[in-house]
Order: sequence, then C-alpha cells, then structure tokens
Amino acid sequence: MFKNYLNKVCSSSLKVFILLFIITLIARFFTLFPLVIDHDESTYLVIANEWLKGFIPFKDYIDIKPVGIYGIYALATGVFGQSIIAIRLLTIAAISTSAFFLFKAGRAAGKSNFTSLSSGLLYISLISVDQWGWSGNTEIFFNLFTAAALFFLVKQKKSTAHYIVIGFLMGIGFIIKYHVAFDFIAFLLFIGWVNKSSFKNLIFRISITGVSFLIPFALVNLYYYFSGNYTEFIAVSFIIPSRYSSSVNVLDSGLFVVQFYVFFLPLSIFYFMGVYKRLRLGEDKTKEAVLSIIWPALVWIAVLFTGKLFPHYYAQALIPFSFFALDQLENLNIKKRSYSQFRKGAVYILGILFLVGIVSQFFSLIMKPDNEKAVLEYLTEHIKPEDKFHSQKMVLHYMLDKSPQTKYIHPTIFSNREHIAAFRINLEDEYDSIRESNSKYIYCYTNGGSMLRKMIQEEYELVLTSPDKYALWQKKEE
Repeated sequence: MFKNYLNKVCSSSLKVFILLFIITLIARFFTLFPLVIDHDESTYLVIANEWLKGFIPFKDYIDIKPVGIYGIYALATGVFGQSIIAIRLLTIAAISTSAFFLFKAGRAAGKSNFTSLSSGLLYISLISVDQWGWSGNTEIFFNLFTAAALFFLVKQKKSTAHYIVIGFLMGIGFIIKYHVAFDFIAFLLFIGWVNKSSFKNLIFRISITGVSFLIPFALVNLYYYFSGNYTEFIAVSFIIPSRYSSSVNVLDSGLFVVQFYVFFLPLSIFYFMGVYKRLRLGEDKTKEAVLSIIWPALVWIAVLFTGKLFPHYYAQALIPFSFFALDQLENLNIKKRSYSQFRKGAVYILGILFLVGIVSQFFSLIMKPDNEKAVLEYLTEHIKPEDKFHSQKMVLHYMLDKSPQTKYIHPTIFSNREHIAAFRINLEDEYDSIRESNSKYIYCYTNGGSMLRKMIQEEYELVLTSPDKYALWQKKEE
C-alpha cells in the first residue's frame, strides 16, 4: 500500500513539489515569525532595500558577500515590501525547490522513487535541524542552483543546451557566494570523466559549460563598470576578503569535518557505506562513484580554505551528502536483498530529525523574547518620516525603511578585530560620523565598552532598554 501511494505521488512532478513545499513549511514553521534570526540575514535585507532606493552595494553600503544575495533579497522586497515573513517564505521555497531537484536528480540517475524522494526530505530535515540553517543565508540560495545543475548533470542523455544550463546555473550560484566555484570544478571533472573516451567532446562540453558559468559574473562586472563603481566592486569583492582570510589550522579543520559526520550519525554510516559499495560495483555505476568522491572532497576544500569555520558553512556540504547518503538502499536493491527494515529505519531517522528541528526552533525562536519587536513597536508609533535613525541591529532599518547612518552594515565590522583590520576602519571616526548624523533615535549596545554609547550619552536620553544589553536613545530637545 505504501509503495503504491509513493509511486502515485512520484508519478507527478507537481505533486512531489507541493509535498516537499508543505513538509518544508511544517519543518520551518517557527522560523517565520522572529524579527531577527541572525545578523547575516538582516544585512542582506538592509543592503537590498537600500539598493531599491538607488544606493549601490559595495559603494554606498558595504558587506563582503557577492552581489547575487542582495539581488535575491531586493527582488523579494520589491515584490512583497518590507516583510520578514515573505523573506522566510522565500527561504522555504528555496529549500523545497532544492529538495525537488534532488528528487529529480535521483530519478535521472536511475534511483528508485523512495531513495530519490528521501534525498529531498533528508535535505529539508538537515538544513532545518539546527540554528545555522534557520535564516536565509547565502548557502540556502546557492544550494538551489547547485541542486538544479545536478539534475542536468546526471541526466543519461544530454544535449549541448544541457551543458549551457549547467554552467549558467552554477554561475548564478557563484555570484551568490564564490565558494560555489569548487562545486563547479567537481562538475567539470565529472563531465571530463564521462567524456574521456572522446577528446573532442570533452573539450567542447567543458568549454561551453565553462563559458556559460562565466556569463552571470561577467554581467555583474559590466554593471559595476558602466555604473562607474568598478573600483569599489573589486575592492569589496576581492581585496578586503583577502585581508580577512585566516590561515588554515589542519587540526581544527579536521575536527570541523568530523563534527559534521558525527552530528549526522547514523546517516553518515549509510553515506560512507553507499560510497564504498558504489566503488565496488560494475562499470555502469562508475560515474556515480567518481562524483560521490570528487564532489564532497572539493566542497570540503571550499568550506575550509578561508580558515573561517562557521557552522552555517556546513550547509554547502548538505547537497552532496543528501544526494548520496541513502545510496545504500539502492545498492541493497541491486543485490536483490530485502531492504524493508533498512527503509523503515531511514523513515524513522527522517522523522526524528524533523521533530528535533521543530522542537529546537520552538524553544530557541518562539519561547525567547523577541527584543527588537518592542523597539520596533515603539518606533513605529513615535518616529516621523523626516527623522533620521541608526541601529546596531540592522533589521530595524529594514522594517522602518530608514537608511543606516554608516555604510558598514554587518555589526561585526565594528566589533571583530579581524573585520576592523580588513576594512581598515577608524572606529572613532566612524562612530563620530554616526553621532554627527543628527539621528533622532539611536539603538545601540549599552555595556561599558560601547564607544557609540559613550559618545552620544550627553546628547541623548534613554528611552527603552532590552534584556540583551541594547538600548534605544532619543536625542534631547534643544
């Protein structure tokens, strides 16, 4: 009965997509409501909103992420307005669509309906189980284009147009985050392996894929060149990040990778068993075996090469992990063994992951006070259209549609020594510029070491305080 129902659902791509979207919505329901999940998301929101007003990323407002992520957020803001829920729904759509392409890629590679659908469900559960995957970060959006390119990559019969699409999709991912270059290299190596018997086909197909990959980045370069902001584009895209990178610590990097696979036990065991079985199968499965080795290896190089071991970097590894983790089901099927118990175990694991993620979101996002909401309510009532405003919690600028009084948007640029050195900021001058902006309200950190608080306390009076050591200040009447 279960098999018949599964086959009925999987017979229609639309049914599969709707199912995956609904499951993603349930799995991430509690992420819809908090004003702030992390600073990265708030940064994208502000820069995107200011771009819609004519202020150009990298020139007028600065963060070091590639311009593609601001383009996605600007599109969403332009369509839906200043809406946090709309952005979170966009994130849900990106995740469910990634899961859908994992399903389609599995079917294109000859996997069963159950294994293919499980790959998509696994991705949804893994990206939703811990807080590093809850916000709409760059990884969630470029993973969508990686998963879509994967579908065309593993198709048994490909035309020239398919290679163009693969390159172009990966190129869009690249302008969202440059780490995607390593996924793309893996895909190029796979294309080379598949076409190794024909040197002419190998060169032609790699070339058209590579040229297509460069098109989105070339368009971004042309945009900045003809708008007269190419120097700023180069500085923020490459020069500042080169000062920000840290040396790679082999031990820390190794532990970071191990933590990923330990965190996702016993799925990691299934994953490595599947890769091992692939390598031992006949010639007809060699392509999948090659991809299952080179792709995750290059993804881990992408994650580790900057020396910054942020947990949300794990998200890049989830696409190959989800695609290959349940291959053991397929291998058991190939050997004509009964794998019903193994399949039930996979279903139980997915169910547990979903429940853990939902419960964790509830206690971390819903049960904790949303401090910025009280500030937003107060400002919505009191602030006037002509009033200037500055906040160290950037999401308030987005919700109030007020431009920041500094071009450095991510708050760690002011607090992290490596960021201060990379951007070569004079903190005193920058804070003095904020003070002199004559903002009616300033929302900033209140501890004794806050340079901004010390500079404004004679001219401003305290209006609101929040439990997370931030306070709202209002300029004193003259």
